[in-house]
Amino acid sequence: MDTCPHAPLMDEEIAAQAASLVLPSPSVVLNEVRGILYKYQETQAKASNNVIALIKTASDRNGSFLIELGPQIDKGPTPGHFHFDSGARLSFGITLNPTDKKHSRVLSYRFHYVAANGRNPEFLRLDLNGSTHPTPLQEPRCHIHPGHEHVRIPSPVLVPSHALEIVLHVIAHRV
Repeated sequence: MDTCPHAPLMDEEIAAQAASLVLPSPSVVLNEVRGILYKYQETQAKASNNVIALIKTASDRNGSFLIELGPQIDKGPTPGHFHFDSGARLSFGITLNPTDKKHSRVLSYRFHYVAANGRNPEFLRLDLNGSTHPTPLQEPRCHIHPGHEHVRIPSPVLVPSHALEIVLHVIAHRV
């Protein structure tokens, strides 16, 4: 049970941030994400990753556009992950709601970076949940897992391509 009276207000602010974040069309977001990963692969990674083949797309029954790389729940290394030279791996999922032909809104995302064996923290995950949780202090709508599944630090909503760049250029170089 949440005892913090401000937790629901924080989630309302996150919902407002997410609703006000206007992104390009899903196809443009997909191309941005592919481009960021492709450039990283070409300039900084020696591990072999076929960026085009790794990223999958789909539409759900609500008309949302899904961009996925690797498993959405990480249970160990797979060929579907983006692999780093260090032995670390990345998987992610982005759900967009097309609002018209040129724009979309982010509904949710999950960027899950697992460090190489023996590194701390073991993993970092950036999450924007698709909806609020009944106990927003324990499960803020937008949060970071700092290496512990049950620890969630509230965070602002990020543009998905910016979150990916943070993982590639900040987290992957320091963890």
